[in-house]
Amino acid sequence: MATALTASPVGLVEAAEDPRLFGLKLSERQRDLLATIEANHTVVACCGRQSGKTLLCAVTATANLLLRADLDEQAGRSARHVVSIANARDQASILLAFVAEFCQRSVLLRKRIVSQAADRIVFTGGRVLVAAPCQDRLVRGVRSSLIVLDEAGHFVNATEGPRVGERIYAALRPSLVTLGEQGKALIVSTPGEAEFFTRLHVQAAAGELPGAAAFSARTEAMNPKVDPSFLAGERIALGEADYLREYEGQFVAGASAFLDAEDLAQVVGRYAELHPDDVSEAVVGFDPAFAGDPAAAVVVGRSRADRKRLLVCRVERWAPKRSRAQRRAAKTAAEVEAVRDVVLDGVADLARAYRAVVVTDQHLSRTVVDGLRERGVERVHVQAWTGKLLTQAFTALRARVIANTIELPRDDTLVTELTKIRSRSRGGSSTVEIPRSASSHLDSALALAAAVLRIEAKTSGRPARTLSSFGPGFISERVVEEILSRPPVMGMR
Repeated sequence: MATALTASPVGLVEAAEDPRLFGLKLSERQRDLLATIEANHTVVACCGRQSGKTLLCAVTATANLLLRADLDEQAGRSARHVVSIANARDQASILLAFVAEFCQRSVLLRKRIVSQAADRIVFTGGRVLVAAPCQDRLVRGVRSSLIVLDEAGHFVNATEGPRVGERIYAALRPSLVTLGEQGKALIVSTPGEAEFFTRLHVQAAAGELPGAAAFSARTEAMNPKVDPSFLAGERIALGEADYLREYEGQFVAGASAFLDAEDLAQVVGRYAELHPDDVSEAVVGFDPAFAGDPAAAVVVGRSRADRKRLLVCRVERWAPKRSRAQRRAAKTAAEVEAVRDVVLDGVADLARAYRAVVVTDQHLSRTVVDGLRERGVERVHVQAWTGKLLTQAFTALRARVIANTIELPRDDTLVTELTKIRSRSRGGSSTVEIPRSASSHLDSALALAAAVLRIEAKTSGRPARTLSSFGPGFISERVVEEILSRPPVMGMR
């Protein structure tokens, strides 16, 4: 085969698997992607997570700079660049790290690096690899032989949101003009909220872009090393829509239901309420409100017949008794105190009856902790409903629903609230959204998720800290590793 920096171009697949160069063991679909890149001017590749996308981008970038002396001649005396843009600085640095490692390990490429900085590597002969996040100022006035947009479906910044990808692509594309058809554009990603990536993939697949090809591949096809049981766990943890997006590389638009109505129907029992003796290690999840909004408490415990199974024993709600117009008006201090006493009395009764820990969010936490302590309930935990923790809590709940290891009472309001929880993909990750209305903030669903998360945290051996009325508050953000996912799959080498 041709060696580095000869006039004859080296095939990407051949170079990737040559032990003197990259020494990679590629899957069949990874070979297909490299062959597609080699044969086309523009490639829009939509692949699942853990497919080796950035690794293959790094192979392409290194080969383009160091194995293509013919491109140096075409570029003339000017420096020749490969420009790679990623969504964030950390993502951009991954590609640089791959390229640096390739050069260090290769007997043919080892001495080609002249200098290395946080955002670029300079090679002999005036060849430069630049890798930067999409928030940085764009590289203009350079002569590029390859541009790479890594995870382009998730490009977003504070000023332009997901539309920043269009601006970056439009600004970088002209840098390929000098190289003509020998210049290449590589746009790779999992599906995200950046519409321009979706549009480019559709146009390339339809043959509407000259010299362009679309490529699609599932995680399992690209990376056979991924454990099928890991993917099965991810399907449960993420839900069908997000799983299809993240691991099947399918374009799934907009927000979707986080919990499937049919799955929920499978776990609804024949009871309205369970006796305290039916469960152990009970937790009261409490979503507080005392002014105008509803409050809710849900009791969850472990089945005494099967400790691996959770039983939702009881659901209590305290709805405002005034009209909507009256609720909009400010309550007097006496009215707020009266409502607070009724609600806290009810929560304290539940805690005592089920010998339960109470878990509540940060809203009104001091009032709740002090009020319950006055009523003899000492074990109260506070966890802040950050977006991350909210997603973790409902993910743990959904995993139990799908696995049929939780049982709900016959409570139409609770089930209806659970079906209203939404899932939305943003910036490469899926998050839970809680729709709000004048009549409900899905209080029962939130109380249930809080209780389940607290039980799972105790199972993992890392319980949340108690918020004492005498000391500072602590926020529990314990991730239930065995519920959310298995250990990440290692990078492909």
